[in-house]
Amino acid sequence: MVDANNAYSTADIDALKDLDHFGLLMIEQPLEEDNILGHAKLQAGIKTPVGLDESIRSPFLARMAIEMKACRCINIKQCRVGGLAQAIEIHDICRKNGVGVWCGGMMETGPGGLFCWPCPDCPTSSIPWTSVTRTSISSETSSPPVHPE
Repeated sequence: MVDANNAYSTADIDALKDLDHFGLLMIEQPLEEDNILGHAKLQAGIKTPVGLDESIRSPFLARMAIEMKACRCINIKQCRVGGLAQAIEIHDICRKNGVGVWCGGMMETGPGGLFCWPCPDCPTSSIPWTSVTRTSISSETSSPPVHPE
């Protein structure tokens, strides 16, 4: 997986096609966050799945990206999408449409990170949780340590 963090534009689509040779899990957020159409053009032209992150700020935008075939995976960040109810709605939209999900963080404290833990167990989860590790939650960022097991 490579996280492009909006680094490319549609002028770079031919260069991004070269990444197909590496068998990547995905290219995360290759184009500008508001460029859903560009992501759709890119996804249509490459084998590597496009994963959207910054582009997904609501269930509406998730639905639009999926309908436009702009991605094959979505990073659900509860803080970005407005909370747990919206995150669940996006998860359900992805499941209904066969789009993979993974749960990102944006919550770098121990208690905040706990909200991300259930996501890898969701039926549509494609990759492990990307925020912080269980070890860091238990021993470094929580006082007293958080032990969810």
